[in-house]
Amino acid sequence: MKPQAFAQLQAVQQEHWWFRHRQRLLCQWLDPLFPKPVTRVLDFGCGSGSNLSLLGSFGPVVGLDPSLTGLTLAKGVYPQASLVQGDGNQVARLFAPASFDLIGVFGVLYHQNIQDPLQVLQQLQQLLAPGGYLLLAEAAFPMLYRQHDRQAAGARRFHPRQMVTLLEEAGLLVERSTCWNLPAFFPAALLALVDNLLLQEGDTIGELTLPPVWLNQFLYHLLTVESWMIGHGVSLPLGVSLMCLARKADETANCG
Repeated sequence: MKPQAFAQLQAVQQEHWWFRHRQRLLCQWLDPLFPKPVTRVLDFGCGSGSNLSLLGSFGPVVGLDPSLTGLTLAKGVYPQASLVQGDGNQVARLFAPASFDLIGVFGVLYHQNIQDPLQVLQQLQQLLAPGGYLLLAEAAFPMLYRQHDRQAAGARRFHPRQMVTLLEEAGLLVERSTCWNLPAFFPAALLALVDNLLLQEGDTIGELTLPPVWLNQFLYHLLTVESWMIGHGVSLPLGVSLMCLARKADETANCG
């Protein structure tokens, strides 16, 4: 990601309706799983640190990212985190097996610097302790690929079934999966059609500029219904993004 994109994200991530809604959904899935702090948590591809505080509420958190710019910003956001600069494609070389009880992967597999999402997931599976969880949120549906993705250094979007298959092939047990941000699906499809015809470019990620306060609040509260549905076990078939919760099998489960 370009340095100016990190700065833009840093400026909006605490207030923007999209980030707030994503954090609300992540908490809905994580809170029941971890009533007590765990030993160690990994924020894989922590970027400028927008999720370090959330993950840090479940245990001591390590943030991994290849960008020194992102890590510098992350240190200011959540100084308690241990930050590591490294290549996510070689993550299994950076940490010992079974090091983490929880791994968060939020908009990372989608990026250009990830060479093979399956190989990365296989390495993350190795880093999970038995019974540990991986929570993932990524961009959904290849048909929605547009200017926004190019500006954010996005290389791919995932079909929901494709992501479940990748997690299973990596050796994880998928417990929950859903799409989210359903109201934006059809506007995003229209934007994708227009953007891919015009091939517009630019350095600013237009969809992540902070809207007027009234609109920002309206969009956040509009998604309250979606949040309630997902929180009560509904799996949405459409949305601009997807979310999956997967678990590494306990060692006892592999015993005869």
